[in-house]
Amino acid sequence: MIFSRKETIEKEKSTGKSETELIDIVGKMCAQKIRELIPTDKKIIIFSYKGNNGQDGLSIASNIQDEYDTTVVFLHDSINYERYHLHCSIIKDNNYNLNDYDVIIDCIFGFSFHLPLRDEFKELFNRINSSNKTVISIDINSGAECDSGKYEDVIYSDYTFVLGVRKTVHELSPELSDEQILIDIFS
Repeated sequence: MIFSRKETIEKEKSTGKSETELIDIVGKMCAQKIRELIPTDKKIIIFSYKGNNGQDGLSIASNIQDEYDTTVVFLHDSINYERYHLHCSIIKDNNYNLNDYDVIIDCIFGFSFHLPLRDEFKELFNRINSSNKTVISIDINSGAECDSGKYEDVIYSDYTFVLGVRKTVHELSPELSDEQILIDIFS
């Protein structure tokens, strides 16, 4: 079954769990899948923006930071991260080199994203896509719209960790990811 953005929100509400509880579950479940796919000697960089998708990235970082050399890049000044007790590297500017990392985790935009994409993200997406690194997108590849499947500039990934349910974009734009992996956050 394929879910729209609105149906996904209703499904999340029907669990009786708060957004914070669901984000904590996402962090644990995605971390487990990362452990299955990525050797612990790999360096991971997580791009986090404001919103729940960015919070998913912080939750993932808190669950892998003791096993992987992890860096989180904040792409917005208002990101609240205190509750995650991060002791990994945190970058709040553009002072990083993608060549220093093996794996890129995309936690920039989630299912609330709508086109058009701002220029500074187009540049970042282009750098990520041309990096030849392993890329993991969390839930939806950043730059794609959930319900229409439309995109212009977008992050292409090796893996998309589909959170809870497959969304319209996963059906309409499967070319965005080499492999879609369902992460069952509702059990």
